[in-house]
Amino acid sequence: MNKTDNPINKTWRKLQTRGGVLVLLTAAILMEVGSAVQYYFARNGIRNEVRQRAASELQVKNLEIQQMVTRVETAVGNLHWALEESIVNPDSVYPILRHIMEKNPDLTGCAIAFLPDYYPSKGYWYEPYVFRNNDTLENKQIGSADHNYLEAPWFTDGLVNPDGLWTEPYIDSDGSEGMVCTYTLPLCDASGRTVAVFGADVSLDWLGDLFEQKADVQTYLFSHAGRVMVCPDSTLVMRITLEETARLHQDTMAAHLNEAVQGGKQGSTNVKYNGEKYYIHYSPVGGNTGWSMALFFPDKEIYRGLHRVSQLLLISMFLGLLLLAFIMWRTFRGIQKLGEVSAEKERIGSELKIARDIQQGMLPKTFPPYPDCDEVAIYGSLVPAKEVGGDLYDFQIVNGHLLFCVGDVSGKGVPASLMMAVTRSLFRTVCARTTNPEEIMNQMNMAMFEMNENSIFVTFFIGNLDLKTGMLSYSNAAHCPPVLVNQTLSTLQMDSNIPLGVMEWTYTRQETHVGLDSTIFLYTDGLTEAENTTHDQFGEERMLAELKKMADATPRNLIDHISEVIQDFESGTEQSDDLTMLAIRYTKASK
Repeated sequence: MNKTDNPINKTWRKLQTRGGVLVLLTAAILMEVGSAVQYYFARNGIRNEVRQRAASELQVKNLEIQQMVTRVETAVGNLHWALEESIVNPDSVYPILRHIMEKNPDLTGCAIAFLPDYYPSKGYWYEPYVFRNNDTLENKQIGSADHNYLEAPWFTDGLVNPDGLWTEPYIDSDGSEGMVCTYTLPLCDASGRTVAVFGADVSLDWLGDLFEQKADVQTYLFSHAGRVMVCPDSTLVMRITLEETARLHQDTMAAHLNEAVQGGKQGSTNVKYNGEKYYIHYSPVGGNTGWSMALFFPDKEIYRGLHRVSQLLLISMFLGLLLLAFIMWRTFRGIQKLGEVSAEKERIGSELKIARDIQQGMLPKTFPPYPDCDEVAIYGSLVPAKEVGGDLYDFQIVNGHLLFCVGDVSGKGVPASLMMAVTRSLFRTVCARTTNPEEIMNQMNMAMFEMNENSIFVTFFIGNLDLKTGMLSYSNAAHCPPVLVNQTLSTLQMDSNIPLGVMEWTYTRQETHVGLDSTIFLYTDGLTEAENTTHDQFGEERMLAELKKMADATPRNLIDHISEVIQDFESGTEQSDDLTMLAIRYTKASK
């Protein structure tokens, strides 16, 4: 018998063959499992990177859009009072519109649309419009039967939205002649009746450059109604909505996104569209626009490299290590950036504290300020709503006259504090040249108007008390009228003047007599507009009632009492505005 035919040898060879196959199969399984594990982690790593990238890109684009929206809303809000005053005379409308356009390069045009026959001499439709034509501003009256703005959504919706409204984007064929979005504010006449709508047009051409389309990601921008504003196919812009797409094509992706856009939601999802898989990250645009953004990442683009290299186990493992190192590097970078942000936050907090100390150091803080002067008793208090504020008060005695002031800068925070410092320095500088309140006010206004590029204004009151006679001469720039406190309370009469820094203006002078043992109480609107937990305001009536209780009190006791009453009224709620009070009691006529 041949040894090779020995049954034992055959059995051994079978065992060897089976063992080899088992080893190969085990090795293949182990390699396949290892490859699958690496592929799984690599895929998740890429997905996380895409999610971070999407969140970062949406955050950057959201910030740029919000900055533009905030600039427009702030500029229009700061001049809302001037717009309402301009509608008294139809001839004063165009100058204020041109002023707004000159100060706000973001705008392509602005208009005031009036109710029918508001100015009988101007006809049924009257919509004065100022727009940019290259580098020049042009005026145009665009209201007519062909341009019936009375039926336009921006007009009808703008009439009933006192807090301002951003319209749906639309093609403006009568004004800017392009795709625009309009920010509207209703305007009221002197009786408080809404008679017109102010509209500020912002061209949306810049959105195409902001939302740059790339091969590995498609960017979409939707209006509040789901209308496409930006997408890879420019022929669909402003011609179709997500709701229409979902209905016509029974597309679950469009239906899901439409629900998210309508609800202002943020999130991500996987969808299948036209046979391709996509990863979508969507987020609302902050502010009042109601817009939403979405980034479409095609799976074949996201995982193109991974699909190719996963065919080779060794290369796949190597790429997995590289990917892990990349993720660790990105994580380290994130931690490092977080540390830098924390350090920067601490630095800013320290600088704001220093700025607060500097600002408080600019105000009079030694009381009584003039120990040798027994003609007047003075006490002042300023409590900023934030680290730094925009309120101010000041006083000084010049040649037997007490010059004093109280002011309130529009806005809060660092910009307001800088304007506060400028205003206080101007007051001191001009007082060195003249003691006439109206001359001080005129010179300060001219200086502030010439340097005011951000439409920041200051309500301001200047008084000059003759310590011999008790005659008070004063000039007011739209500030809260002071209260004369004695046995009876009386509010000083005020001429109609505009705040400082808005435009050229001639301020008026007024006079009244202050009797002995009378107190002049000055304050900012942070007092009367202080709110409690139910958002009720403290109000002028409560203020006058508390002043009447303290008619015989010293300035310090009077202000301390009002401060305690305000704290009890607010009941621990966050202070919403700077609170400034100044009390001056005329105690004795100087010789």
